Amino acid sequence: METFVDRIQYLINKNNLKASYVLNQLDLSGSTITDWKKGKGRPSAEAIIKFATFFNVSTDYLLLGIHEENSLDISEKEWLNLYHQLSEH
Repeated sequence: METFVDRIQYLINKNNLKASYVLNQLDLSGSTITDWKKGKGRPSAEAIIKFATFFNVSTDYLLLGIHEENSLDISEKEWLNLYHQLSEH
């Protein structure tokens, strides 16, 4: 059965990132994911929301594995942000 931590690790790998980079960006401890995997605590609502926002996925996906058709990966989000910065000319 796929867990919250499995989905986080999948997203990190899918986006060619390092867990340490993601945790640093989210202002979370470097051992956070490892601790959760070992059963040492559970993610807070704040951490779940941070991961969902960072990876542009729903909290339902992170918690339950429910896929959302509208989610973009990080590279797609970056391209979309660049597009919105273009002038009308």
